[in-house]
Amino acid sequence: MYKKAPQATIFDLIRQIQRVQRYVFYAILLLSVISSLVAVKIIILPESLNNLKDIIFICLTLFLFILTGIIDYYLLPGADRKTRCDFFDNAFGTKFITSESSEEYYTNDELEKGIYKMAVNLFESVLYTLTISKQMIIRRAIFSAFLFTFLIVLAFYGIKDSYSFFILLLQAMLSSYFIGGFLKLLIFVIKNNSYFEELQHLFANDALKAKIIEHEAQIIRLYADYESNKGWANIVLSNKIYKKINPKLMEEWNGIKIKYNIN
Repeated sequence: MYKKAPQATIFDLIRQIQRVQRYVFYAILLLSVISSLVAVKIIILPESLNNLKDIIFICLTLFLFILTGIIDYYLLPGADRKTRCDFFDNAFGTKFITSESSEEYYTNDELEKGIYKMAVNLFESVLYTLTISKQMIIRRAIFSAFLFTFLIVLAFYGIKDSYSFFILLLQAMLSSYFIGGFLKLLIFVIKNNSYFEELQHLFANDALKAKIIEHEAQIIRLYADYESNKGWANIVLSNKIYKKINPKLMEEWNGIKIKYNIN
């Protein structure tokens, strides 16, 4: 496990915000249930209290989207930029980050700096990204299926009982937001799998290191595709899954280095 990474502080902040998002989301779900129970007259609320409930629902939903915007358009791009700068510093010995370079984030310090080390670091990064995101898919699929079913039921009762159109619209937006997030993650994994397979094919060439210049354009293109995919998907990899499977991933990566004679 890495000792230090320049982007770690930003990702810690992102995860704290995501924790707040979860609580906000649970509050929104609770208000949705209450609204549906009011709509079918299982619960009767005074008009003033019912209006207050709807106002809170709207405010929390908007707050949730604002937090998402802060993460997607400000924090994540900043963290990704630091990750890229550190990637080049480690691979080429540059000094894009002068005071907080990573320690043991990449495990290929024995390699000479240059395009070959860049390819090896990319191989390691794609392995970690692919494995962690695959584990995330299972949890996200279960959650998205539950959420979609839950909000469809709420919407059905809302339409049936003249539920506020604006509240229904927000519920639909909320559902599409999480379902869309799952689809993004799925596409993200599929693309990373294709990068991983191409890297496997690349390193299967025994003469790769000796003829690395001939593959320079392919390596740079692969790195650009990998970073573009990250920027498009805005996926924050699960730190919990990373910590859980890191020992196994380290063994797998060491096995890959032996298999492809990476030295």
